[in-house]
Amino acid sequence: MRLFFAIDIPIDIKSRIATVQDELRASIPDGYLRFVSPDLLHVTLSFLGEVAADRLQEVIARAQSITSACAPTKINFQGIGCFPAWRSPQVLWVGVDEDGAPPTSFKGPMTNLGNDLSRACSSLGSAEPESSTLLHVTIARSNTKMTPDRAKAVAAPVAAQSWTDLGESKVSEILLFESTLGKGPTRHDVVARFPFKA
Repeated sequence: MRLFFAIDIPIDIKSRIATVQDELRASIPDGYLRFVSPDLLHVTLSFLGEVAADRLQEVIARAQSITSACAPTKINFQGIGCFPAWRSPQVLWVGVDEDGAPPTSFKGPMTNLGNDLSRACSSLGSAEPESSTLLHVTIARSNTKMTPDRAKAVAAPVAAQSWTDLGESKVSEILLFESTLGKGPTRHDVVARFPFKA
């Protein structure tokens, strides 16, 4: 089972992100990017990689012990950027700012939760334990070798959207997803839900 913990995104926010994807798709040459389907958009907190099916309940138990103490919070979806750099845009993302935490601070309740989940559960999966990363929503990935000219063709439309505000959302639970890859479309199926304390 290929598992990851994530924050689901409300339909209205997904719709706004899809509009941004359409605008970028219209501005960037065909074939340069592979856009993420709007129904698969999410905020990853911790990627576990492959986990044996008989270890699933242990993953769930460890996560419950952590999330049961979490309080609801808010996140804001703002800004479009790319990894690893403008000169080599391999991944396009929507930024996620946390309630009470300065942008790009690598701090905040959901960032901390992701770190805690990685420390608690990474030994059960195949992925290396993650260090703090900026919370984000991946909206597209490079589909070709990024020459300087192609990088400019991607970076310019992205930079024009760099301060786009896509709205705020309350987070009162996180989800454990199973990701299924293969010949057909990628699937993300909910395996477990972890509601925060009221």
